[in-house]
Amino acid sequence: MSKKCAICGADVNLLQSQKLGDGNHICRKTCKKLGLPDFEYEYSDLERVKAHHAEAALGVKLWEQFFAPRLMETNELRKLKRFGKSIFVAEDIGFAALKENRYKYLFWGKTEHICVYRLADLRMYDLEKSISSSGGKKSKTTFFIRFYFRNTEGLYTFRKQFSREKCVKVIKYFDGLFGLETTKSRNVRQSAVGDIKDAFAMAKAAMEEGIVPDHSKLTPDDFERIMAKAGKIKEGDRTKWREKADAAFKEYRD
Repeated sequence: MSKKCAICGADVNLLQSQKLGDGNHICRKTCKKLGLPDFEYEYSDLERVKAHHAEAALGVKLWEQFFAPRLMETNELRKLKRFGKSIFVAEDIGFAALKENRYKYLFWGKTEHICVYRLADLRMYDLEKSISSSGGKKSKTTFFIRFYFRNTEGLYTFRKQFSREKCVKVIKYFDGLFGLETTKSRNVRQSAVGDIKDAFAMAKAAMEEGIVPDHSKLTPDDFERIMAKAGKIKEGDRTKWREKADAAFKEYRD
């Protein structure tokens, strides 16, 4: 049975569509490709999907105006900080970016998909680890940094894999930006949300706490409440980072 894409109206069958958490479907060929792979469509409603697509479209414009020129910058104050292949920080304007390059074939037909965030809105950046084993072999531990941004309607949380040593460096870097001291316990603990490892687990935890009745309705506010239950996280002073981002947005709009 065919369905219509809730965004573009195209007719799609089961294999051509992505079902959202609220029961709507969107086409994989066009509309799903507007977002980043870190965005979890299956747990999001249509409004949040649209917000993420708008976020990604704005991200490309902000990247072109602010980040791209800084890639070749020699001035230390304007040079981008880079973590892995996809996370960039522009300290002088108070922005961070999550970037993905896509190619139609091998290295041909490149398109960029980007979300840009205010550093002042970085609510949490902490260590997560996943332990896996198969066939009786020794278990393998994989380390990630979970990022969570407040005041974000679209892709407000995502995680990226690094070595354990790199995770510690990333945490120390952001702690330094916000005037926080990196403690030993902070370096080795799992994320402040405990066993919450992905959107479904967060939703499950929310339902168990009675915060939301349906995993498809998990919101940033719900996540904030889950984190509050997990323990207080010091944020440091974000004033200068807020001011830098406000000035950059004003420049963009002007």
